[in-house]
Amino acid sequence: MPLSSVDEAAMTAVFHSAQWVVLQYNFEGRYDLVRFIKTVQKVGLYVNLRIGPYVCAEWNFGGIPVWLKYVPGISFRTDNEPFKAAMQGFTQKIVQMMKSENLFQSQGGPIILSQIENEYGPESKAMGAAGHAYLNWAAYMAVGLGTGVPWVMCKEIDAPDPVINSCNGFYCDDFSPNKPYKPSMWTESWSGWFTEFGGPIHQRPVQDLAFAVARFIQKGGSYVNYYMYHGGTNFGRSAGGPFITTSYDYDAPIDEYGLIRQPKYSHLKDLHKVIKRCEHALVSSVPTVTSLGTYQQAHVFSAGTAGCAAFLANYHVQSAATVVFNNKHYDLPPWSISILPDCKTSVFNTAKVRISCRTYYGLSFSSIKSLTSQQLVRIHQLFRQAKFDDPSGHCLSPAGEYNLRLGIIKELHPDMVATYSGSAQVFEGHPFIVEAGISIGGKDVKQISPGVWFIGLFNGIGPTRTQSKMIVRGPAYSFAANITVEACTNSMMMGDFCNSPVYPFSCTTSNVNSTLKATTVNETMLENLMTCKSSLKTFCADESVSYIFSFDIINVADEFTIMASDVKFNVTPSNKTSGANDISLMCFVRHGSMPSVASFDYSSDLSKVPLVIHSPLIGLESHVLQCPLGKAGPNCTMDIYTLQTFVRRGPTPFESYYLPVSVGASYTSANFPLEPLLSYSSYNGEPGNIWTYLLLDIPRGAAGGNIHVQLSSDVKINYEVYIRFGGLPSLINRDYHYVNKSIKSDTSMFFMLYDSSDDKINFYIMYAREGTWGFGLRYLNTSHDPSKGPTVMSLSLERCPKRCSSHGDCKFSFDASGLTSYSFCSCDRNHGGIDCSIEIVSHQGHIRQSFFLIVSNAAAILPAYWALRQKALAEWVLFTSSGIASGLYHACDVGAWCALNFNVLQFMDFWLSFMAVISTFLYLATIDEVLKRAIHTAVAILTALMAVTNATRSSNVVLVMVIGALGLLIGWVIELSTKYRSLSFSVRFSLDFSQILQVIKRWICNLIGTLLRRYHWPFALAGFSALSLEILSQTLETSENYWFWHSFWHISIYTSSFFFLCSKANIRSNNCKVFDI
Repeated sequence: MPLSSVDEAAMTAVFHSAQWVVLQYNFEGRYDLVRFIKTVQKVGLYVNLRIGPYVCAEWNFGGIPVWLKYVPGISFRTDNEPFKAAMQGFTQKIVQMMKSENLFQSQGGPIILSQIENEYGPESKAMGAAGHAYLNWAAYMAVGLGTGVPWVMCKEIDAPDPVINSCNGFYCDDFSPNKPYKPSMWTESWSGWFTEFGGPIHQRPVQDLAFAVARFIQKGGSYVNYYMYHGGTNFGRSAGGPFITTSYDYDAPIDEYGLIRQPKYSHLKDLHKVIKRCEHALVSSVPTVTSLGTYQQAHVFSAGTAGCAAFLANYHVQSAATVVFNNKHYDLPPWSISILPDCKTSVFNTAKVRISCRTYYGLSFSSIKSLTSQQLVRIHQLFRQAKFDDPSGHCLSPAGEYNLRLGIIKELHPDMVATYSGSAQVFEGHPFIVEAGISIGGKDVKQISPGVWFIGLFNGIGPTRTQSKMIVRGPAYSFAANITVEACTNSMMMGDFCNSPVYPFSCTTSNVNSTLKATTVNETMLENLMTCKSSLKTFCADESVSYIFSFDIINVADEFTIMASDVKFNVTPSNKTSGANDISLMCFVRHGSMPSVASFDYSSDLSKVPLVIHSPLIGLESHVLQCPLGKAGPNCTMDIYTLQTFVRRGPTPFESYYLPVSVGASYTSANFPLEPLLSYSSYNGEPGNIWTYLLLDIPRGAAGGNIHVQLSSDVKINYEVYIRFGGLPSLINRDYHYVNKSIKSDTSMFFMLYDSSDDKINFYIMYAREGTWGFGLRYLNTSHDPSKGPTVMSLSLERCPKRCSSHGDCKFSFDASGLTSYSFCSCDRNHGGIDCSIEIVSHQGHIRQSFFLIVSNAAAILPAYWALRQKALAEWVLFTSSGIASGLYHACDVGAWCALNFNVLQFMDFWLSFMAVISTFLYLATIDEVLKRAIHTAVAILTALMAVTNATRSSNVVLVMVIGALGLLIGWVIELSTKYRSLSFSVRFSLDFSQILQVIKRWICNLIGTLLRRYHWPFALAGFSALSLEILSQTLETSENYWFWHSFWHISIYTSSFFFLCSKANIRSNNCKVFDI
C-alpha cells in the first residue's frame, strides 16, 4: 500500500481490519500485522485498529475461520460460550501483540482507536435478548483489556458506554450517536461498491462522495474513514458471498494495483486540505444553521479568535442556485457544498472538479545515492516513452504511469521503488530542487543569493509613544518561524532533476593575451590579467539548450570580459548563405544566483561582441582584468586603499573604526586626512573624473551595525561620495551616493543623512551587509589648494545611529542563531524613531501632560472627605491611599520622580484602585461590619492577585465592576435573609389566589419604598453619569491622547465614587424594613 499517497492526500490515519480468517494465528509474511503498523507509524500516520472480528459478506465464510464451525455446541455471534471463548482469545491475542510492542497511543504508539465486532446492529435485533447479551459482553470484554484508547461499534445503535457507536454507509449526515457526549463518527464512507460476476462495475462520482463528506462535517461530524481508500484483491479463494469477484477495487481513490485514480484522488485531497484549514473553528464551536432558500442552507462555525468557517449547501439535485451570505453572492451548483474557511472566500466546491492528472515535477527513490548518470538518462527516456494524456506532456495516463513505474523498477534496479511528488522536486530524503527559493508572508523568492539572510519581524513601524498605559488595548502577537531553503545538494548541478551540470572555470594568471592586446586595454592591467576557461575545449550548443558556467571573483576587479571564440556550425547548413554571422549566441550573467532569460544582470550576443562588465561584484559571476596592488580605475591610474580595522574602546560593545595605514594618521582617532591619499590624475584627462577608492570589510556577525561616514573641512568640500557593496562604485554602478544636500540616496530606507552642509557630510548606512564595501571619492576641483582647507574623513561601524540622539539608550541583542549582534534605540517617553530623533512630545507638552496626570488624582479628596465625614474609616484610608499611590505612580511613569521601584508603584496604584471601586459598592450595602470585613478581606486577596499577575489586562476593568456589583448583591442577600428570619407574618399563606396577589403587590410596594428611602437618587443618578463619562474616556483613550483622557478618567472615577457614597441615606437599620408582609 503506498502509504505516502495517503499522507499526501492530507489524511491522518489508516483503518486496518485484522482478518480472523487468516490471523489465527498466522502473523508471518504479508500477514505480519505488527510490521504493518510500525510501517504506518514510520510514515507519520495513525492507526484505527479494527479487531472485530471483522465479519464481512465479501470474505469467505463471512470472515470467520471455517474450522470454527466444527467446535461442538457453537453458535456464531450470539450469547454462546464456545463462540465467545474463541472470539475473546482472538481479541486478546491481537491486543497483547500490540501492547508488547507499545503500539497503542497510551503507550506512545500510533493506534488511537479500536473496533470490536462489525456491523452487528441488524444481527442484534434479529437475535433478540441473546444478541443484546452478546453485544454487552463484547463491549465490556473489549474495554476490560485496558488498551487506553476508545473502542467503537459500527452500525450498532445500542453500543453501551463507553463504547462509541458509529455510522457506515453512502451518507451519514442524519446520523447521531446514542449519547450526546459521544463524537459523531463515520467509520465507513463507501467510495464505491464491490463487483459481482455478471454484474456492472460500480463507480461513485467523486462529486457525490465529496458532497457526502462535506455534509457530514458541516453537521458536526468529527471523524470520517473511507471504505475503501485503497482497493485490494481477494487472493486464494478468500472472496466470499455469491459471485463476488477476486477484484476488490471498490472504485477507490487508489486502485487495487496502487495507482492513483483521478480525479477522485485529487478532489478528495483538496477537500481534506480545506477541512483542515477550518480545523480551529470546527473544534471550537457548534454550527449555526441559517436558511438561504428552499433547498439552500448555511452552516456557520464561529469561534471568535479561533476563526470562522462556513459551509454553503445546495440540496437541489438538478438546479443551481445563487445565494447571499454575509452580503456577498455565491454560486452553488446542484447537489453541492461550498466551503469558506474564513466565512468570506469560497475555496472549494464539492461539485467543481478541476481537470486533474498526475503532474510529474520530480521523482523520489529510496536508493538515490546509487543512481549513475546513465540511470538518470534512462529515466528521461522512460518519461519520453510514456503515454501522456495531454499534448503538453505533463499528465500521464494510468497506463503510462504503470509502464513508467514498471520500467523504473525493472530496468534500473530490482530493489528500487519509485514514488512521485506532484508539488516539489524532491528525491526522498535528499532535496534536489532546481532553484533555491524562499517564501516570506506567502511571497516566493525564486532565486536567492548565497550568503547570510536576516529576517526581521516588526510589530508596527514608525515613531510612537512608549509611555506606559494604564490598560493595554492593542493586539498581542505571537509567531513561529519555520525557514526552509531548498536547493540541489550539489551546488554544481541544476535543472528540473538537478542533473544539468554547472561548469566551473579554471583560471590562470597570464601576462600576455593576444586577443586583448589588439584592443585598447592598458598594459598595466595586462600585468594582472586572470584568464579563465572551461575544462572542456568546445561546447556544442543546440538550439534552445542552455549551458551554465560559474566563476568566483575573489578580489576587487576592474573589468570582467566574457567572450566566445571559434563560433561555427558543426555541420553544413542547409542554406549555403548562412554562416557563423547568422548565429545568435546570447550570454546572460547574474551575480550570486543562476541566470535565465527572464532574470539576469547583464546580457550580450557573444557571437557579435564580447560582454564587458566594469567593476564586477565580488562573488559568483572569462577574462578578469585586475589592476596592480594599490591601483584601480579604467586605466589603473586611480589609487585604492584597503582600510584596517581598529576596535573602538567605549561603553558600547562591538564598535570599530577604519583607517588607511602609513599615511600619518593617529590610530587612536577615527579621523584621517584625505589629501595625502589623492593621486590627482584623471581618466582620459577629464578634470572632474579623479577618483580615490577605499575598501573596508564588515566581518561575520557584524551585520547589525551601521556604517557612519563623516567628512568635514573648514571650506567647501569638493568631494562626492559613492558607495557599493562587493565592488568598486562608479557614477552608474553604486548602491548609495551623496553629491550635495539635494542629490543623494533619498529612495533608500537604509541611507540616513544628518546635519550635512557645504563643509560637512554626515550620514549612516543602516545594518551594513557582511563583506567588502567599496567607497569612491570623486574629487571635483583640481585648482583648489588642499593646504588651505584640508578635508578630514571618518569611517566607523557603530551600533546605534547618532548615539540615539541623546534621547534614548542603545540596546543590543543577538539573532536567533546567537552569532550576529544587532542594536536598536530604546527612546525616552518624548521621542521616537529609529534614532530617537523625532520629538513626539515637546518639553512644554510633557510638563503639561505630566501635570494633568499627577494633579488629576486630587479628585480622590472628594470620596475620601465624605467617607471621613461619615466615619467610614476603611473607605477613607482606601480613597486617600489610592489617590496618593496613583499620583506617585504617574510621577514615576512620566519620568519626574520615582519614590519607589516602578513595579511597586504600579502594583500599589492598580491594587488600591481596584479596592476603591469595589469598596464603593460594598459601602452601599447595609450589612453587619463583621461580614463587611470578611468580604473586604476576600476582595483584597483577589484584587492583589489581579494586580500582581497582569495589572494592565483590559478585562480587569470589567472584572472589577462585576466583583463590586456581586459584593453589593451579596450584601443585599445577606440583609434579606436576616430580615426574613425576623419577620412575623401578619398574613398566613392561603390558597386564595387574590389574597396571594395582594401580598405580592404589598411586598413590591414596600421594596420600592425602601429603596427610595435607602438612597438619595439625585446623587445616584449623578454617580451613574460620572461613571458613563469614565467608560467614555476608556473608549476614546489612545497612545496619543492618553494624557488627557486618562486624567479625565481619574476625575470621573473618583467623582462617581463620591456621588455614590453621598447617595446612601443615613437611615437606622431598625427603621428600614425591606419586607413587611
